[in-house]
Amino acid sequence: MKKSILFYWMNIMLYSMITLYNSYIPLKLSFLGEARKGLLLTVSPAVSLLAPLLWGVLADRMTYRKRLLSALCILSSVFFLVICTNVSYPVLFSAILFYAFFSSSYGGLSDTLTLGYCNQYGLPYGRIRLMGTLGYGIFAVLSGALIKLSANFLPALYLILASATACIILPLPEESNRNQAASRSRKERRPKKSQKIRPPHFALILFLVFAVHFPLTYFYSFYSEYFVYQLGYPTWYWGLIVFSTVLGEIPLLINLDRLTFRFSLKAILSAAGILTVLRYFLLIFLHSFPLLLLICFSTGYATTMAFYSATKYLLKRISNQYRATGQAILYSVTALSGILANLLGGMAANRFGIRNGLILSVILPMAATLCILGRRFQIQTNG
Repeated sequence: MKKSILFYWMNIMLYSMITLYNSYIPLKLSFLGEARKGLLLTVSPAVSLLAPLLWGVLADRMTYRKRLLSALCILSSVFFLVICTNVSYPVLFSAILFYAFFSSSYGGLSDTLTLGYCNQYGLPYGRIRLMGTLGYGIFAVLSGALIKLSANFLPALYLILASATACIILPLPEESNRNQAASRSRKERRPKKSQKIRPPHFALILFLVFAVHFPLTYFYSFYSEYFVYQLGYPTWYWGLIVFSTVLGEIPLLINLDRLTFRFSLKAILSAAGILTVLRYFLLIFLHSFPLLLLICFSTGYATTMAFYSATKYLLKRISNQYRATGQAILYSVTALSGILANLLGGMAANRFGIRNGLILSVILPMAATLCILGRRFQIQTNG
């Protein structure tokens, strides 16, 4: 369908915007020192702990969720411009706070819109979401080359992307929430008894999601500085590292639905945890650029499968009228991991060095993986 092209472009543009902040704002803040930088970077995940819940509830109450997402893109761009200027520490703190408030629901709302469209027309979600991965990785490389020429390209790129994304989102096909509510009886909207969320299962899944995203936040917030300023690699090499980090998602997203039907959720999450442990353990000892590219390639599987499996488990067990809120819960968990990664990671990097701080990124996913492997029940995606 021709309308599906808009969903492809929405994912490309949104994740290109996200990569600008995740990949280059931590580098821009390096002059503050690890402790002050870590405290400042904690603002974004701290706000993202509650903001996605607010936007998720608001989106579920609105007639069309796409209007909210479009407005959030424009509002976030205003504060991104402030972050990129030479301002005082309090102003920088406030700009990051408001940027996070408006941008924290990009992933949740776009996933809700995309999943709703895919479910309605039987389209593969993985291939549409793949465009977000490609946008994130490719734009990290392209923007890195432009920023190398002039730092002024960073705010300009974000403003252009935000404006274009807002225009793409508005014509997206979306069934009105009011129409959905009118077309289903109260009984039909309730999940079946066998599909209700099981707290022990869901708690383990959330723990693994938390444990996988904790080291990823540390990697973007602090390892980028170690990579450029201590290992001595050029800034645009970091763009290649980011691209390699998301490149591993491509074959995974193409075969996403096939994998989740073939293997139990327990097996998928365990594999994601094991890969996460190996990745950050190797980052402690290996510094060769080709080897770093290879190691970072494994990140795509770990982060995507952990989060997507949690999304699938949750959305199959929640009423369609509350899907944006459900997605917001998952993004709040990742925000909590970001808070602790920046706070604890900043303190560990300041005291022991950025490289030794990676030990935390090994211990946490190892604990989560052992918890999942230690359970006697099997968590099924269809159960």
